[in-house]
Amino acid sequence: MSTLIVTVEFPPDGGNGIASWSWDLAHALSEAGESVQVLAKAHPKADAFDPQLPFTVHRMPGRSWGSWQQWWARLAGGRLLSPKMNVVFSTWRIAQRLGPLAHHAGCRVGIAAHGSDITRLHNGESGFHRVDGITHSWLPVSSFLASELHRLGARAPIHVLPMPMNIPVQTSIPFADRNGLVVLSRLTPLKGIHRAFPISNALNLPLTVIGDGPEREHLESNAPTHVHFTGSLEREKAMEQVAAAQAILLLPQVDLDGMGAEGLGLCLLEAAHLGTPAIGCHVGGVPEAVGPGLLIDPDNPDIRAIQQFLADPSAGLVAQEWVQTVHGPTACIQAMKQALS
Repeated sequence: MSTLIVTVEFPPDGGNGIASWSWDLAHALSEAGESVQVLAKAHPKADAFDPQLPFTVHRMPGRSWGSWQQWWARLAGGRLLSPKMNVVFSTWRIAQRLGPLAHHAGCRVGIAAHGSDITRLHNGESGFHRVDGITHSWLPVSSFLASELHRLGARAPIHVLPMPMNIPVQTSIPFADRNGLVVLSRLTPLKGIHRAFPISNALNLPLTVIGDGPEREHLESNAPTHVHFTGSLEREKAMEQVAAAQAILLLPQVDLDGMGAEGLGLCLLEAAHLGTPAIGCHVGGVPEAVGPGLLIDPDNPDIRAIQQFLADPSAGLVAQEWVQTVHGPTACIQAMKQALS
């Protein structure tokens, strides 16, 4: 069975969760011996970057990707379809025009759900219900997002997809050599980056913030001196920083109307893969990504409990064992095949 992954975000462009998910899924399928192609947004470095990959990447030319992505996918992707092919869309918006075409061509259509693409959506959006009518299965990355799809009235089957997590295995840094806390995120208001500042201050630990975004200038101007901002890093470099930390924090918020909750928190799973335990909060799908880590109330954190958690040398190993059991290429591919069978 061949698979076509359709996405806007894909390396070398961007380092967000959808780009990482699309990259990991393509590599996982390829390494499992599956035939896989990727249809992704054009990038000026693609001519040098794409030929090095073990699968074929087709690039979509276009502009105004927020509004017109569905049409660029339709124009570039129609020629790639073949009967019985699995066509997996990274979001429902990019599936609006190519999805029905794939359905009528006899393909098996799967549509992933990652976060704000679903959590900011109100019921009644015609495009959402149009793709719901042609998909064989929704593929949310968390049970929380599955519940959000139910809230929106999705009628197609829903199968939660484990993260492919196809990142290089790195040697875990010994517990005694780890130092400080780390945040890995796009710097936006709902990510709650500022909520980590008083926690690191109370613990007297340095905090490294990896990422960029519209809130960076505001955050830097209000951050204590022990907080270091690296800006956006390539994934490998970001993982080196995460692997050296005592714990990773993800403490997001929701909008005033309760919308926009974090869909999962891939960074927490990546950290667990490296033996770095997670500290999160009860927002959206974050508890699912924290796994055996620590859940706190960011507005009233129990510093003593956090100190005890950080002092446990087994926390990282437990996190690593957990993520390798629940997520990974094999678990992801098996779940996707079952969903699209």
